[in-house]
Amino acid sequence: MAVETKRIDVVLGPLVLALTPDNSKLYVPNSNSSTVTVIDTSLDQTTATVVVGNGPAEVAVVPGGSKVYVSNFRNPDFPGSILVYERTADGKAAPVRIIDSQELLGPIDIHVDIVAGEIFVTDVEAVLVFDILSDGLVLPLRLLFGPDTGLSFPVGLFVADFGAE
Repeated sequence: MAVETKRIDVVLGPLVLALTPDNSKLYVPNSNSSTVTVIDTSLDQTTATVVVGNGPAEVAVVPGGSKVYVSNFRNPDFPGSILVYERTADGKAAPVRIIDSQELLGPIDIHVDIVAGEIFVTDVEAVLVFDILSDGLVLPLRLLFGPDTGLSFPVGLFVADFGAE
């Protein structure tokens, strides 16, 4: 059985993909162009390119929610950050919240746990946990780092919901 493929051009440096829970939109962070491309999956077309700051690495779409979370690398001109946008954001829309922290050096992967109200972020040799309503310059709720954790530049993250333990 042949599988049909289609090429959809995005901007420079796509890294990963994030699909909405209803499979209607695909978000592609373009790390080399400081944008996120939004693709309508029913049309297989780009519907928006959102300017998001410096070096977007990951996008997290909240299941059942209206927010999209974007991680941005740190460089001499920009601090590392997590930008929170409405799912309807387009063009040069401003984020509804910006999570900045001195501990965010190179945020990459993001997982949003709606039930616990927490955002998990992989960073250089650490995993940071923020309150889901964080805004501005904040400290993480928890910071997992150091030689005992076995973390060495974590780039992926999966948070399982096995209930309270």
